[in-house]
Amino acid sequence: DFPKDLLQRISLFLNLDEVGTFLCAHLSMRDMGDETLFQILCQRTYLVQSKRKTLSPIKWGGWRSMLLRRPRVRTNGMYCLKNTQVKEVVRDMWSDPLPAHMMVINSSYYRYLRFFNDGTCLYALTHHPPEKMLKFFHFDAQGSASTAPEPFKRRRKGRKDADKLTQEIHLGSYAIRRNDVEISIDTPFSVVSFEAEIRHGRRGHFCMLEIKGHSSYSKTWNPHTEQREILPGGCRTHHSETLGYELHFRRVPLIHRPVWE
Repeated sequence: DFPKDLLQRISLFLNLDEVGTFLCAHLSMRDMGDETLFQILCQRTYLVQSKRKTLSPIKWGGWRSMLLRRPRVRTNGMYCLKNTQVKEVVRDMWSDPLPAHMMVINSSYYRYLRFFNDGTCLYALTHHPPEKMLKFFHFDAQGSASTAPEPFKRRRKGRKDADKLTQEIHLGSYAIRRNDVEISIDTPFSVVSFEAEIRHGRRGHFCMLEIKGHSSYSKTWNPHTEQREILPGGCRTHHSETLGYELHFRRVPLIHRPVWE
């Protein structure tokens, strides 16, 4: 058995998800009298995720209680929302021919949100199910998405399907204010914003996000900079059809190599 001070130093190099496994594997770690480990985890988590960048352990009854009770987003998985629509088949000269017995079509699409420890996130709106999208929401050993945008630009020949999927994933940022998380995603033609309430779910604490606000700002082509930008007086669209919907948490396997390398 290793001494407690050595086990504590080892745990400082682990992320929040790995620390839980580490504490379960080493029973001696549960008997530590000080809360140094939980203090470091709280500083590593809330000083990045919180919008105010403040810590109040006395308010929450200690560092350990603060980590368990203070709202935060989970960074060891992704939040998923499935929408299903039933559409009536339209038969005209502009539609693809369908069998005569087919009267309606079930259309399903998914929203994915993946948060990281550095204040960034990944967002996707696609018709691909979670089983196919899990491997594309990669994070490195430090739990950061800062290396994700660059591989998106480096397409490899012979991987058209993977390249098409990665084009549907966009980089954004987030910040937590009380029980709500504010999310901003930069897409090629607009900036998408979400405001969601952090809630508990069937999979544990902070495993559900209820959408409270959803809007987007359209980008306009700027001839001076030769790129799309949000100009003063730009159009803002509110999307009320997603209000009240819940994104549920799914855990992502610990991988250290993205699928596009």
